[in-house]
Amino acid sequence: MFLLLARVVLGFFADEESRAFSFCYAITEPVVSPVRGLLSHVPVLADSPIDFSFMATCLIIILVQDALPL
Repeated sequence: MFLLLARVVLGFFADEESRAFSFCYAITEPVVSPVRGLLSHVPVLADSPIDFSFMATCLIIILVQDALPL
């Protein structure tokens, strides 16, 4: 979750070639990419200029954390 947030923030303020952004991208993209692929099949979200995959990924992580017994 923290790396997803860091990637979003770094995407606004840091250069995409910076080491911090590259690290966050490499760690989070394998998780975000499948969600982005699923959301691209939803017609309303496919044409949206906003990338909802980060919010959906955070929601999925929260739901999985709540479902797993600790």
